Amino acid sequence: MIFEKFLKGEIYPVSFGENLDVVISKLAYPKVCLISKENELYAVYSQGVEYLFDMNKLCLIQFEISRIKQVYINQNKITKNTTYDEFKDYLKQIQLKYEEDYRDNQKILLINTGVKVYFDQVSNRLATVMRNW
Repeated sequence: MIFEKFLKGEIYPVSFGENLDVVISKLAYPKVCLISKENELYAVYSQGVEYLFDMNKLCLIQFEISRIKQVYINQNKITKNTTYDEFKDYLKQIQLKYEEDYRDNQKILLINTGVKVYFDQVSNRLATVMRNW
């Protein structure tokens, strides 16, 4: 369960700071998009997950639920319809601590592993999950 490992702070199968070529060699069907050649900024997409590179080094991983469609925490299916309260309950099931925050009209769960979980303020539904270096 890559998503659950990601929430727990494990970056399997890649690690922050790894070179672009190393990361894409570990991913299934990576699509590489150049953002800025001068700054060696790249975005890589693989199976709905976005990997962002700065100076050719992995610096951000993002699970955008609209691209992924579904992932799992424990036995719980996570989709674009997963609510804020449901997600908090799932984090408790796998014993992850978090803080709640509000920024830019979004609810955010700040997991103690450094992962940030964003929810739409109006619908209270999951939007994206990310961690940066």
